[in-house]
Amino acid sequence: MRNKRVMAVVIAVAAASAAVLAHTAADAPAPAAPHGAPLDVLAASDIDSPQVPPRLASASNEFAFDFYRQASSGDGNVFFSPVSMYAAFSLLYEGARGGTAAQIQDVFGFDPGPAARHNATAHAMAALNADDP
Repeated sequence: MRNKRVMAVVIAVAAASAAVLAHTAADAPAPAAPHGAPLDVLAASDIDSPQVPPRLASASNEFAFDFYRQASSGDGNVFFSPVSMYAAFSLLYEGARGGTAAQIQDVFGFDPGPAARHNATAHAMAALNADDP
């Protein structure tokens, strides 16, 4: 039963990630601040030297290791993508409120400020898509 739940989570995260990757930053409208004004957000293509913010990398790595420890406690192989999970939870965070938003923010280290959060995610995605030297 536990393996079925883990598999359901992996499938849901993979589906959400595919949707995220299919929708590029260039096609997306500018995110709006809570009061409706556009945010000053970088497009991933505008970032010359992308770097994953250290706080974001640390929180994402910690989540991935914790998830692996829990998911691998049973029999069988475990496969999951920490990047896909980050992408899916970053989407969930945008619509979450109250305690749910606080829990997601605590686990993934998302910045509560929308512009900073969007720019950190843009840097993370650009770093993943950058050509290695």
